[in-house]
Amino acid sequence: MKLQDIALLNAARAMATIVLLVANEVHAEELAATPYRPTVANPAELPVPGRLELETGWLRHTGGGPRRDALPYTAKFAFNQDWGVLLGGELWARERVDGDAATGRGDTAIVLKHRIGIDERRAFGIEAGVNLPTAGHDLGSGKPDWTLTGIYSVDFTADWRLDVNAGLSRAGAPEDGEGHASAAWAASVSHGIGHWTWAGELSGTHYSGTSDAQALVAASYAVTSACVVDIGFSVGKQGGERQNSLFFGATWLAGKLF
Repeated sequence: MKLQDIALLNAARAMATIVLLVANEVHAEELAATPYRPTVANPAELPVPGRLELETGWLRHTGGGPRRDALPYTAKFAFNQDWGVLLGGELWARERVDGDAATGRGDTAIVLKHRIGIDERRAFGIEAGVNLPTAGHDLGSGKPDWTLTGIYSVDFTADWRLDVNAGLSRAGAPEDGEGHASAAWAASVSHGIGHWTWAGELSGTHYSGTSDAQALVAASYAVTSACVVDIGFSVGKQGGERQNSLFFGATWLAGKLF
């Protein structure tokens, strides 16, 4: 077994241990996690106010372009049910191109989120954020990127849900042949059956007259109300190259901050 595969396996074991320990701590209060994983589209809702909610996992991109393994993370905190902040990025990433490899941490995103409730079933959301160039030159953009995303979430029934995201981004250092501005969208439909939630999603990005698209299928399982694990895969095209992704991870509630 290769060293990087051993490192990924150890990281996955450590993540699973932390998830179970933290889940047991908050289970007695029957607090529910609010997963943003594993889909591209985020829901309009924020996590439980006053509690830190954590997400992490493993992701592998393969296809015609660079092969990339990463350990993404997101820390979420809500001041109340309508305002919160997100901090996310990659704890570790490894990208291989034509035999060359770069390893290190990824960029860091800071997002301010506002929920606008309509009724018990529907809500809008707004996310405004900046992606800071904290990664090494070969793993990140090297300059800040700015994003603004609108969200619409609706529960058709107690078991069926739709989340739609649409947003604009300004890249500080676009790829050759691409402009600074781009538009992205994602539409996710999910269905809950007992402890399981199944999701299907279509998403895409448009920039400089070119469009990329992706289809995703995933499943989540609620170990407890405060701990949800997930697994899934996606297929699509990016920059004219076919891209495949395989991922798994978890969302859980951590300690109360106030």
